[in-house]
Amino acid sequence: MLRVAQGEGGGVAATLARGFRGATRTADPEPEQPRRTVEELLDRADELKEEREQERRRLADEERRRREAAEAAAKDKRLDALAPRKAAAWQDVERFVESKQQQAYDEAVKLLVDLRDLVERDGEEWHFTERFSALLALHARKRAFIARVGKAGLPTRP
Repeated sequence: MLRVAQGEGGGVAATLARGFRGATRTADPEPEQPRRTVEELLDRADELKEEREQERRRLADEERRRREAAEAAAKDKRLDALAPRKAAAWQDVERFVESKQQQAYDEAVKLLVDLRDLVERDGEEWHFTERFSALLALHARKRAFIARVGKAGLPTRP
């Protein structure tokens, strides 16, 4: 500080800088890492891209499994609620189909799919097949209804 006060500021700055460099310098300087080539950098970029894509696929699969499990649980709940009212559900289907309205046809088909799934779960396919065939025979001339039945994956012939 005395030297700076006496006007020797430039020399003091150089001395301080030299001292700082000496204090921060290590005895064994780290060896410089080898430089990578453009090809190596591009290869690494491809590796990182593939890792990100694998992680994205893993997350998407996880989400799909979670969604499918939730849908299956909701379907089981819906079928459990439908089980005690099978006879009433068949009457609802008849009422929907007889209304000759497109939206009612959609409701009838949803209910038919649930009834089919319920009897398959409970092992009563013969009962569904019998009633479903009679329904199709009765409403065979309603092409819009029959088309919706086919689109839902149900047979379209009695």
